[in-house]
Amino acid sequence: MKSNRGNEYVMVSYVYDTNAILVEPIKNRKEHNIIQAYGVIHHRLQQYGFKHRYQRLDKEAYTAFQSELSAKKIDFQLVPPNIHQRNGTERAIRTFKNHFIAGLSSVHPHFLCNYGVNYCNKPSSHLIYYDHRV
Repeated sequence: MKSNRGNEYVMVSYVYDTNAILVEPIKNRKEHNIIQAYGVIHHRLQQYGFKHRYQRLDKEAYTAFQSELSAKKIDFQLVPPNIHQRNGTERAIRTFKNHFIAGLSSVHPHFLCNYGVNYCNKPSSHLIYYDHRV
């Protein structure tokens, strides 16, 4: 289901050095939307004085996104598929989902009924994740 701003996915980023989970809503999984969301997260980290050195990406990362990282002189590594212990963001995604669902459970009982949505059953394919090493 889309939000009232037209967003349907969430990019989840985990920053190791600060132990921060940063999220940015995106409309869809097209390259330009992912690059734009990453740019927002990257800018947010730079505002607070953190500089990216290393990026761990999901195997499905677009080549244009990889080119964007290369242009910013950020080293990256692709995580092999189905090897979740090498991707620290898997835990960050679980933590974010737990907090998000807990936040939704604290609203008025009719809040979600107005939209006909049960977010607890939303598939995890709507989360796009990347690791940051600053």
